Amino acid sequence: MPIQTRNRSLLPRRLVGLAGTLLTFTITVTALLSATEMKMAKGVVFEDLNVNGIREPGELGIPDVSVSNGIDVVRTNSEGEYEIDLPEESIVFISKPANYGVPVSEDNLPRFFYTHYPTGTPKVAEWEWDVIAPTGPMPESVNFPLLASQAKNGIHINAMAFADPQAKREEEQDMVREDVVNELIGNPFGAHFGFRR
Repeated sequence: MPIQTRNRSLLPRRLVGLAGTLLTFTITVTALLSATEMKMAKGVVFEDLNVNGIREPGELGIPDVSVSNGIDVVRTNSEGEYEIDLPEESIVFISKPANYGVPVSEDNLPRFFYTHYPTGTPKVAEWEWDVIAPTGPMPESVNFPLLASQAKNGIHINAMAFADPQAKREEEQDMVREDVVNELIGNPFGAHFGFRR
């Protein structure tokens, strides 16, 4: 607070104006943070012995599994439990530990995440259809079932993966074509593409 004498500030008007702006900014940010209530996702990562997706007696938690909200990462405790901040319009997910698999949906997609969009697709654009269906309020517990892996130790697997190369300029597109795509013509590694049921 500026030192005042007879209601006049000893600080230059620019600094007083800046202090007022900073105070307004602080109040605005605080109001925004409290308006967007931060929810806490909590649950258990467990071994799903009967593969039904529900934790039942005898299905133990798995310790030391990474759980993330895309910003923060926490690890499950010795009982497989975790807690992490999860604001609306966020996703919480696990990093699959070795020796476990994740269950898949009816479309054969891995289920290692929970989408928290209480009101569904954000109204930032006009969509013909909902992109994300409303999930409603945060569940009391967001659990992640894992399945014991059938893979045997010592198996050697060759894998090929593509990411989004973001080749914008023609020169970059040439590099992707020459250095990546052309090397794969004729499938020299015997790779299998797509999902199999």
